[in-house]
Amino acid sequence: MNAHHEESPTGRPPHIAIVGSRAEWFGVLAEVEVALSGFRCEVVEGIEELDASPDRPALVLVARDRLGVSLRRIARKEWARHTPVLAMLEGAGLAERAEALAAGAWDVLEEGLTSTGSLARLGALIRLTERAWALARQRDALFEFATTDPLTRLPNRRHLFDQLERELARARRNDEPMAVALFDIDHFKDVNDVHGHAAGDAVLIELARTASGLVRETDVLARLGGEEFVLGMPQTSLEHARAVCERLRSAISRMRVACGGASIRVTVSVGVAVYRPPTDDVHALLDRADRAMFGAKEDGRNRVLYNAR
Repeated sequence: MNAHHEESPTGRPPHIAIVGSRAEWFGVLAEVEVALSGFRCEVVEGIEELDASPDRPALVLVARDRLGVSLRRIARKEWARHTPVLAMLEGAGLAERAEALAAGAWDVLEEGLTSTGSLARLGALIRLTERAWALARQRDALFEFATTDPLTRLPNRRHLFDQLERELARARRNDEPMAVALFDIDHFKDVNDVHGHAAGDAVLIELARTASGLVRETDVLARLGGEEFVLGMPQTSLEHARAVCERLRSAISRMRVACGGASIRVTVSVGVAVYRPPTDDVHALLDRADRAMFGAKEDGRNRVLYNAR
């Protein structure tokens, strides 16, 4: 077998975890490691040890005396979605094999672990798992590229609209309040003209970091484009939304961005709109928030304004 396998996040070779008694299985580890070149093997007494490990196993083997609880618990783990889990049932009958498969095992090893047949099956499963992991990583990278603003690392415009549509549908379905805020950096062109575009980028990055620290996990914070940002607030009344936006405005006004020896300060103008059931859509919400934001700019900037029209 090709020995060039991807390392774990800790830099150690990928490993096979045997859930069972160390006294019973420790003696076969070296033989399995030699047969499956490039992989290390370890014995864990229970699922808790797997949860605590920084390394994701490439394969999990569960001994007969651990099957009762282990298989079902492993099947519920996020890390096990693409990880083959095999029950070691040497000499098992049909009923025992069927029970193990029903409990969550991918397959059953009916021969001894170090037999030629078992090792060949393990090698084939490991190769399939590595391919599945590679495809999952590619999928995640493509999703991030398509949905994330590369500068601020916030969701981009496309992902913003997807998220807002989903949250608005939930608000409509559950008869819940929802608010949206649109905020824009005041006189941002002056930052770029006076300090350069690198300074402007630094301001955008710091603003995104500051705003991210003030919102809930359920909120939708995204860069709409340029110096404009959107904050979607599910299950949020007008009063709460205005309070959140005032905290956001105040925190941004206290920011200091050091760039090229200068300490740059900025403010934002914020427009707030709330969902009006049942006909409001995302574009209507954003349009009202946009008009409120321009009203805030006309009123002197660095303020929060609600659009009641």
